[in-house]
Amino acid sequence: MADNNKYIDKIKAASFKGTDAANGKAWAYAVMYHGVAIGIWDGNKGELKFHSSAGFDWDYVTELRVFNDEQELRFMLNENGEMLHRDRKEFEKITKADDFHKDDSYLMYGSNVIDEQDDDDPSWSVLTEDRGGKIYFPQRLSFGKDEQIQIWLKIRSFFKIVDRKTDNSEPSSIHLDVCDYAFTGFSKGPEKEEVKIDV
Repeated sequence: MADNNKYIDKIKAASFKGTDAANGKAWAYAVMYHGVAIGIWDGNKGELKFHSSAGFDWDYVTELRVFNDEQELRFMLNENGEMLHRDRKEFEKITKADDFHKDDSYLMYGSNVIDEQDDDDPSWSVLTEDRGGKIYFPQRLSFGKDEQIQIWLKIRSFFKIVDRKTDNSEPSSIHLDVCDYAFTGFSKGPEKEEVKIDV
């Protein structure tokens, strides 16, 4: 994935809309062989920004998601070393009449995380776990004196209602199948306050 220009072009073509897209920005979440990095897509500048110490390297990316509350562009490395992509726009409009979605938040970091200011770039926070894990977050997070430090990843799951009966003589056997999911943003603290993109 070293030739990153074509991926940047695909992100530009996605034309992000939504709450944060008003300022031309979206979240970025990269999975690499050696770790995870959280960054920002700046549509005004056409730049994908990760912290210089985050270890982001196109050569090691296995998955990249660029997303906001209404849209997600996802790149995935397949078993042949090819980077596939898919753009899921306007989440609510995609689901059919018999499908639905549910928004959930999943705790990424809990109370054992120390929120440090990055001296080199004060617009970023450094989230450090007691056991040594560290991730750079593209936001100057602030927590109250007695507030538990928590960072939540917001995910929208798409479900399909399926009747698995094999013939008409059987009673209905209704199941919910998860057919897809997408990242939609981040929130913080026990109250899950939404984190806006302002880097």
